[in-house]
Amino acid sequence: MTVSVILPTYNRAHLLGRSIQSVLAQTCRDLELIIVDDGSSDNTGEVVRGFADRRIRYLEYPLNRGVSVARNVGIKAAVGSYIAFQDSDDEWLPQKLEKQLELFRQDREGDLGLVLCERLWLREHDQVRQTPRADRLNYRQLLSYIGANVAGAPQYLVRRDLVAPELYFDENLRAYEDWDLMVRISRLCRMDCVREVLIKCYQQQGPHFSEAVANSVAARDVLFRKYAAALKSRPRALSLSYQFQAVNIAILGQMVRTRGQLECAIKADPWNPVPYLLLAVSLSGRRGFSLFLDFYLAVKTRLHSLLH
Repeated sequence: MTVSVILPTYNRAHLLGRSIQSVLAQTCRDLELIIVDDGSSDNTGEVVRGFADRRIRYLEYPLNRGVSVARNVGIKAAVGSYIAFQDSDDEWLPQKLEKQLELFRQDREGDLGLVLCERLWLREHDQVRQTPRADRLNYRQLLSYIGANVAGAPQYLVRRDLVAPELYFDENLRAYEDWDLMVRISRLCRMDCVREVLIKCYQQQGPHFSEAVANSVAARDVLFRKYAAALKSRPRALSLSYQFQAVNIAILGQMVRTRGQLECAIKADPWNPVPYLLLAVSLSGRRGFSLFLDFYLAVKTRLHSLLH
């Protein structure tokens, strides 16, 4: 078996068919599709059984335990030499796996362990092409700040034997679990990317915004502890991570804790003026802090458009 595709799903029966079909339609035919039903209460099973394809394996679990656990269940069941991850609301283009496998075949050094691809993010009013930057596909750059939006798991194709020691997702994370996997893999091998859009991602109504932010904050707390030693030698990266954490905590309205994170950012990199400014603005309260961030981001976006 060449590729094992892991597809976790939870109450996405209305979207799942498109995702499954895009995997089965791959020009790389030597694959298995492992669908892990993570405690769905809708008609997910009925949708899966509607596909008469022997390459599908359906693993059904009664309780929802989160995407990291579901992916790990799939990895343990997989038999392929390469591992890919699909999401229940994404759509792969037909040559996604074939073109990624071609990069592996061209690898002369034998150290290529992860191949990415570009993705097209389809949102309500626009679409964004996301290209993983080549200069960020290494351990040092991935630690530039925690949770960097470099790539998501559906963009991955992993060479199993080369990354086996770090292949599983951290089940303590409810966010940034794919970033964490990339960081750990980057210490074992080289990474590359197919410079072509091979995935369509559709914006969906997820959990309540505040719940998503809370998951992000909790995940960063875990990652701060996990990478504490590495971040100590990168004061700018650590300071930037604390700033991002402070902004998310401010969104939740916890201004005392926000100021604590900004003080950590200053301690990490005393020569960085930004956290001093944010700390001063935070004294105006949640609304003042929010208004300042809106203004700052608007100016930054405008300057970027003028310079580029």
